This record gives sequence, structure tokens and C-alpha cells, in this order.
Amino acid sequence: MTHTGTLIIDDIEDNATTRRGEACIHSRYGIDVAINAANTLYVLPASLYASHPNLTDGQRLAFYRMTLDGFVRGHLGQALDIWWTKNLSQKNLASWQANHLPEKMLQMYEFKTASPAIVIAEACCILAGSDEGTRKACRDLARDFGVSFQILNDIRDFDGKRNGRRCGEDLASGKLTYVIIRALERLPEQDRKRLESILCSDHLRSDPEHLAEGYNLIRKSGALGACRNEARAMVEEGWRSFSCCIPPSEH
Repeated sequence: MTHTGTLIIDDIEDNATTRRGEACIHSRYGIDVAINAANTLYVLPASLYASHPNLTDGQRLAFYRMTLDGFVRGHLGQALDIWWTKNLSQKNLASWQANHLPEKMLQMYEFKTASPAIVIAEACCILAGSDEGTRKACRDLARDFGVSFQILNDIRDFDGKRNGRRCGEDLASGKLTYVIIRALERLPEQDRKRLESILCSDHLRSDPEHLAEGYNLIRKSGALGACRNEARAMVEEGWRSFSCCIPPSEH
């Protein structure tokens, strides 16, 4: 329920038109109704914590803390993502690139995309009464899974496999992603400057010919394969650490 609420808000902030193959909630019912529905979905599950007969007071408190932490991290990540998109220019991009941008992008992915997975892992540990070492192992794997999921989602925007969305939509909207950052790092100087000019120009991005040029530059850079390997290695390393702490089971 909470995740659905975040999607409603995300669609409003992104001016999205479709979600799960249908018109977005704010498109169907208006922004005012959508915001109230989303806010209700944020807090409604907490009533289950308060009244569920099989939870101890300690588990209830842990659920409240987990939920609030997830809200804070998710909104920080979303705010940073919006900030980069709204303030993208060649000058700002150069400043960001000089200040550990790839690492900050992965941190944003951890906050924005991995938070739901981390919350689910944390909830399972709370219910199971797991020790702190087990909880950390579960949180870490959930984080790695969530970050790698977002990287693969970025890749799908350029490999023609993104269901319900046109290819290159991130580039067309001037949205900075980890794949685009890695492409800029890998391209020769002339190609890099050209991709930067397309990415940072509303005028160029709105022209299909220039957009296709930028799309092809990203594919030419080899960033898609490199990022796919990074995502795979991230999950495999996370699994190695996780599997040392969790006894083998059918699942």
C-alpha cells in the first residue's frame, strides 16, 4: 500500500501519463484527490501495526521506526533525483562530475529505489526475531538488489526492452542516470561533449534526429554492457556475504 502511494506521488512529480498500463491516478481523478490518496496510503498500514494481535510492543516499535526511516530515505532520494533533473546544465554537470557523481548517483538509487526492498527485508527480520548480524546481511542484500534493479532499469531505456515506455525516454526528458554518466566517462572527448550538449539542451532533445544521435552515442560508448556487468557483480557479491549468514533453505 505504501509503495503504491509513492508511485502516485512519483507520477505527479514526473508529469507521467501511464502507470501499469493505465492512466495515472492524477490523470483520472485530479491532482488533489491523488495527493490525498497517496498520503493515506503512506500512513494507513501503520494502523495494522497498532492493532495486530500477534505483534509484541517491541516489534510494533521496530515497525514504526522502519517505516519512518524508509519514508525519509525514499524522499531524500526522490528529491535528489528531481534536483539533478531540474538543474541540469553543462556547467552544473561539469561541477557534479568533479564531485564523485557516480557514487552519489548510486547513493540516490539506494535511497529512492532500494528503500522498499530494504524495508521488506527489515520487516521479515523483525517478525523472525533475527539477530543484528542477520538483519544487516538481509538489509545489505536488499540494498544491492534494489540498486542493481535501478541500473538494469536504466539500461532497458536504451536496449529497446522497456515495456510501456519509448526507448531513450530518460535522455529525452533530460534525466541523469547512472548509465548516462558512465557513457559520458567512456566516450572520446568529441563524442562526450556532443552527448553533453544534447543531454543539457531542451531544444536538441526535442528534435528526433538529435535525440537519436544521443541515443546512439550512449550505445556506442559500451556503457550498457559495462553497467550490466556492474549490476551483476553487485548482486553476486551481496549474495556471497548474505549466504554466509543465512542457513541454506529451499527458498
